[in-house]
Amino acid sequence: MTDFLDTSFIISYVVEDDVNHEKVRNFKIGKGTVTPLVYAELISFFSRVANDPKVLAKASLSIVRARIVDVSLAELISLMERFSSLIKLRTLDTLHLLSSYLLNCDRFITLDKEISKKANLISKLLNVEVVNPLEI
Repeated sequence: MTDFLDTSFIISYVVEDDVNHEKVRNFKIGKGTVTPLVYAELISFFSRVANDPKVLAKASLSIVRARIVDVSLAELISLMERFSSLIKLRTLDTLHLLSSYLLNCDRFITLDKEISKKANLISKLLNVEVVNPLEI
């Protein structure tokens, strides 16, 4: 099973003093997958709390055993034109979801409440199961 790991999930999984850490740390991750955009978000997050955010971002991906896989920006834009008016989420959230679609992921693991609210719609449109470990 291939899991696209959203930034919110990764942060809560690896940051021990995160409010959701205890709730998500035992969640079983399949074959973890992220895009360079998730990696960039991790660098941005850790840049606010550390001197070398790149090291922490890479360590986080190692902890969740996720691999970085590139997706075509042209394909993402094409899918954005097709699906954004149906999904109606923030830009980065939609890009992550569409990336999971392009990468044929089975599940999209997130703690995002807005994405979770649209799980059924996303599943129908993109054929990816949205899983929020806080709701299990």
